[in-house]
Amino acid sequence: MPTLNFTPNLRRHAETPAAHVNGATARQVLEAYFYKHLPPINCVRFKL
Repeated sequence: MPTLNFTPNLRRHAETPAAHVNGATARQVLEAYFYKHLPPINCVRFKL
C-alpha cells in the first residue's frame, strides 16, 4: 500500500497529511487521496 507524503511547498497551500492509499496506478492513488483529503472542486488536472 503506497504512502503519500507531499512537499512543504504544497502543504503551504493545502492541508495534505501523509496517508496510506490503495490503488493500482499512480493516478488511482492520487485520485483516492484527493477524494478523501481535499474539498471538491470543479476541475483538477493531473500531470503524471
